[in-house]
Amino acid sequence: MKIVIRDHKRTGADRLSRSISYFAAISWLIIFVVFAMLSTARSPQELFVYRNISRMGDRSADMLMRFALVLLIIVLAISIMGIVFNASRHRRKTDRYSKALIISAVLSLMAIVVLYIL
Repeated sequence: MKIVIRDHKRTGADRLSRSISYFAAISWLIIFVVFAMLSTARSPQELFVYRNISRMGDRSADMLMRFALVLLIIVLAISIMGIVFNASRHRRKTDRYSKALIISAVLSLMAIVVLYIL
């Protein structure tokens, strides 16, 4: 009987490790889409006092804001899922957490809070 000694070194990125970078790329792409939507949804000269008056007749801006909110919730879910996958792969001292996923989760959470207040 032949004894096989296996080397337990990682030879390359597995499917889960590659998916972490895909999650980060997708979340940043959606964040840029949301930023573009929000920049067109409201005029930059809108004053705080006239916000409710100007929004009464503009239903397309409300629809864009709601869609942006849904996209931000999706980004938050993708980022949290990527962070969980990253934590499951975090076994060695040299393993790092994805800063892009953490930043996108924090930014999307802050944007959700700001959009919910507005």
